[in-house]
Amino acid sequence: MLGFGSFCFSSYLSSFSSELKLISFLNMLFFGTAFVTAVTASSFLTAPLASGARVLTFPGFVSDNSLLLFLFIFAFNVTVAAFAILTLPGFVFFPLSVVALAYRGVLWGLLFYSLSSTTFLVLLPVVVLEGEAYVLASMAGTLTGFSWINPRTGLGRRAAFEKALRECMKTYLSVAVLLFASAAVETVAIMVVPT
Repeated sequence: MLGFGSFCFSSYLSSFSSELKLISFLNMLFFGTAFVTAVTASSFLTAPLASGARVLTFPGFVSDNSLLLFLFIFAFNVTVAAFAILTLPGFVFFPLSVVALAYRGVLWGLLFYSLSSTTFLVLLPVVVLEGEAYVLASMAGTLTGFSWINPRTGLGRRAAFEKALRECMKTYLSVAVLLFASAAVETVAIMVVPT
């Protein structure tokens, strides 16, 4: 019985091995780039980039209402930050999603290097949830873009792209769930933590 379970598990993992390798690579790229940038910036930059200014500001009607703030953060992160910046470029040319993810890691490193330990610990769930959502969004763009360049065996370019687009939409369900949770935590952090 154990042999059959092991066989099923290994065949399950082998079917996702290329996606798991890509997710692992993108996670190391994104979070590693953010970490290296934060360490480098703290070593070489003397003053925070946003000294004396708020890094993120919202219109008055949004910042006063926690529900509107939550909806604004969620909608912006799904449409602009994940889809338009990370996924859509990969549809055109698949490495662009990876480059955009690395650039996002650099921006996050520059954003987080000057935060106090307490503030960073409050934002850590947002970093993990939102960061992983961006990794999945980049993976979706990379795989979809690669599908029409190198179609799977037995499929034409259009059929391979359509199949990858359906898989991309399934991946975006996970992206939306992660960004929903991240937006909830970020809203609480903005409303509770003084700036």
